[in-house]
Amino acid sequence: MRELDRKHREWISARFGRGVRFGAPLSRYTTLGIGGPAAALVHPLGTEDLAALVIFARDNALPLLVLGKGSNLLVRDSGFPGIVVSLARGFSQCAVLGEQNGRILVEAGAGVSLMRLCRLAAKEGLGGLAFAAGIPGSAGGALMMNAGALGGSMSDVVESMALLGPDGRKEEIPASEARWSYRRMETPARFAGSEGRYTVILSARFSLTPGNAGEIARETERLLALRRLRQPRGGKSAGCFFKNLPDGTSAGALIDKAGFRGRRLGGAMVSQKHANFLVNAGGATARDVLALAEEIRAAVRGRFGVELEAEVKTVGAP
Repeated sequence: MRELDRKHREWISARFGRGVRFGAPLSRYTTLGIGGPAAALVHPLGTEDLAALVIFARDNALPLLVLGKGSNLLVRDSGFPGIVVSLARGFSQCAVLGEQNGRILVEAGAGVSLMRLCRLAAKEGLGGLAFAAGIPGSAGGALMMNAGALGGSMSDVVESMALLGPDGRKEEIPASEARWSYRRMETPARFAGSEGRYTVILSARFSLTPGNAGEIARETERLLALRRLRQPRGGKSAGCFFKNLPDGTSAGALIDKAGFRGRRLGGAMVSQKHANFLVNAGGATARDVLALAEEIRAAVRGRFGVELEAEVKTVGAP
């Protein structure tokens, strides 16, 4: 792992004190339980500190990774050679704001878990978010990948987003200004991220439908139970590893037909319950997971003539 220069460490330490850890193992912060150390893991407690960190990373050409709940993420064994920002502490507020045009607005910080957001909506009798019950991610991460399940997606319910631009300025934009597609969200061009330029979702407002609290709670629990029935529980995974095909064909079904259900390579294994889940069966490394994923890609390509695209994001130096 590349270590930060002394001047970088000194600035981060002076600014964040106990809110920073150097060389923190990212395996503890990802749902896969895999990943080498971060050069620095920082927990900013507010927008001002986060903006200062984004500008510092940009001005010093330091890689920056924003971490929510660590799902949908594979960190290489070498770790991350820059600054990892955790939003779990400082951006976890969640509240009902009130009515707007017959719908109810709910605001959630980027670090709020989707499950907490779903529970709040159910408790308040607000419909529209039940599809997200059980998705193991944060609100910010779910928006970045336009997470979805069971016929719904984040783009269906988000009203607006507060973004932190690469210059450290905060701006709220309507969701219609972003480009939404399957498992992808692109911010407007002025927020375009590239090396040395970072865009961070700070919070979002969701537009939900008022209804019967009991009925919405039951629907949320029904969809949560359905998700638990179909997907592996108790093990470590990053969620579905590959995207479904553009025509709707299930990646899991193709992997299953290619004979990979239960296949193991090192500590990585294709789930017996859902073939699109690559799980850490014990002591798995990122190298194991990536090698198994490549075997799956090659087999599906050879048998069905289609190319599977990873849904899980891989970060860190090879």
